[in-house]
Amino acid sequence: MLTDIGADAVKIGMLTNAAVVKAVVEGIRAFGVSTLVVDPVMVAKSGDALLADDARKAIHDDLLPLATVITPNLYEAEALLGREIRSLETMREAARALRGIGCRWVVLKGGSLDIDGRAVDVVLTAAGWDTLRAAAPRHAARVRTLFFSDIDSRQEAQLADILASVYESILREGTLPRPD
Repeated sequence: MLTDIGADAVKIGMLTNAAVVKAVVEGIRAFGVSTLVVDPVMVAKSGDALLADDARKAIHDDLLPLATVITPNLYEAEALLGREIRSLETMREAARALRGIGCRWVVLKGGSLDIDGRAVDVVLTAAGWDTLRAAAPRHAARVRTLFFSDIDSRQEAQLADILASVYESILREGTLPRPD
């Protein structure tokens, strides 16, 4: 499809194995995809692994550095980083570590972590969401926290997919500032 009509932005979801990840990475490079949203589906809401370790490693090493935005849930972030995330502070630390892989924005979805009765997503960009209101120093990475309430837990998986697609659409339309 990229050869026929091209794409202003691409969203990647679950990839089944390391060979598929590598093929997708080759395609992204070959077609010069510049706006890439990656929802690194690899761990179910139950915590069960959906991918083999070699596929997880290929996502970490090869795909995430190409991403504009990544949208892992807590279990996926734990699998990518090899550490537990159990608090808002460890979510922030994880977002910083994930951004260090090379992706430009991290939306760490915390739906499985109850913080004061609310689901919390942590968003990390080079300048934070403040770029929507005022310019901030490019070198000052800030973490912004979004709190969600009244979300039916049965809808979390669908909301995660919708969130990743919304980021892809917004970036394609250019209504948010481009990540640096």
